[in-house]
Amino acid sequence: MKWKPVLLSLAVMVTLTACAEKASNDGEMKNNHVQTTVKESKYPGLEIETEVGEYKAYKYAIHFPRTKQSNINSAIKSFVNDQKEAFIQEAKSAIPNNKNDSALLLDYDISHSSKQLLSVVFTSHIDVPGKTGSDRIYTLNFDRQTEKLITIQSLLNDDSSLQRISSIAQYNILKNSTFMKRTNPGLVMEGTKAEMANYGTFGFSDHSMDIYFLKDQLGPAYKLQIALDDLRGIVKDSYMETLKQVITNDTELLSATTGRKNGEKPFPLVPGQKYVALTFDDGPHHQWTPYILDTLKRHKAKATFFVLGNRVEYYPAIVKREFDEGHEIGSHSWSHPKLTNLSRQELVKQINQTAASIAKITGQTPAALRPPYGAFNHEVQQMANAPIVNWSVDTLDWKSHNQTAIKNIVLNRTHNGSIVLMHDIHEASALALDSILTELAKRGYHFVTVSQLLQLQGNPGNYVGSAFYNGKSF
Repeated sequence: MKWKPVLLSLAVMVTLTACAEKASNDGEMKNNHVQTTVKESKYPGLEIETEVGEYKAYKYAIHFPRTKQSNINSAIKSFVNDQKEAFIQEAKSAIPNNKNDSALLLDYDISHSSKQLLSVVFTSHIDVPGKTGSDRIYTLNFDRQTEKLITIQSLLNDDSSLQRISSIAQYNILKNSTFMKRTNPGLVMEGTKAEMANYGTFGFSDHSMDIYFLKDQLGPAYKLQIALDDLRGIVKDSYMETLKQVITNDTELLSATTGRKNGEKPFPLVPGQKYVALTFDDGPHHQWTPYILDTLKRHKAKATFFVLGNRVEYYPAIVKREFDEGHEIGSHSWSHPKLTNLSRQELVKQINQTAASIAKITGQTPAALRPPYGAFNHEVQQMANAPIVNWSVDTLDWKSHNQTAIKNIVLNRTHNGSIVLMHDIHEASALALDSILTELAKRGYHFVTVSQLLQLQGNPGNYVGSAFYNGKSF
């Protein structure tokens, strides 16, 4: 009888241990889906934290600033987690779609940084199968001395201040004839009433207070900028003084020190030989892009990297290395939206902002545009300012995450003039590359950039706006 309590205790311990091990394993499996990195930013005292999560039904990329002040970090992290959890719940309730996963991109911009004030503007883009993609602006403003959030109410001088801002908003918006063609005066007057809820999304840039009227508030979304001089008597004097004290974020043109001009130059292609263009999307990635570059270097192979503008901002040194080592840099948009769903203004911003980010590093605009999801129309072609390059071999690496599957697709489907789609954000793709290069080289293939491949038909500069899936235009 004395053994029963002992045996019972042992059984409970075994059960608890098994549960603990399962919980631990579950946690490890979950962590395998998430990559978190922290890098220095161009602002003193601020770092960039990036969290990328990839699951079967959804993926997300979240970028946010990290300061040296714990209370500010906690507020930012709380906001980020709220956005992530809301997206995950929406993604889990979505109707499954084999073609498109749910996706969240939460990015940010430091619109003002001084000793007392920090103004962060977040942009959120969400795609969920069966729903129209949604974009939203959020702002967080902090008093760095108290480490507290600044609300519109705490910012203003007195009770009349909000009415004065309302009057400024109504005057400026109503006289904007271009915007008024897309809305009506009644909606503008209602959305700009002197109510705190109408002015909750605001921030500061170097020379103005920026008020964001969200979509449907006035009709289309609208950003109102009020010059600092017009804010006297409206905003508290303590904040007015610090708004003039901007911490510089100027950065040098990285291409000024690039080694490309003395480095390897693209070799001329000889008709009759076998060529393939390996391309990598969605990078740069802090770990796998350098790994891929090392592999390409060992094989003396060239490739084309279709980069996301918002990731270029975080990893300029990797883009610089790509360029310096003779690879080609193409644009994959700024934040990976479906370009055919955007307004003309949004489309131009996605293309031009990415081009400027790349040119800041390489001194050259992107050699080609690969639209996210391969989706383009006549308007995208008009705005591209470069050839549109899709692919003829899709490795489906984003789906399988399997080295062998990726390798087999490439080896079985590659022909002379093929353009192969891979992603330099996936471990399996990076690890499969060495054997892919080895085997294709045995078959007589040379590895070239997209522009080199197009040169076989003439000057790539003549192909602006044309669409390519392999060596031929469509």
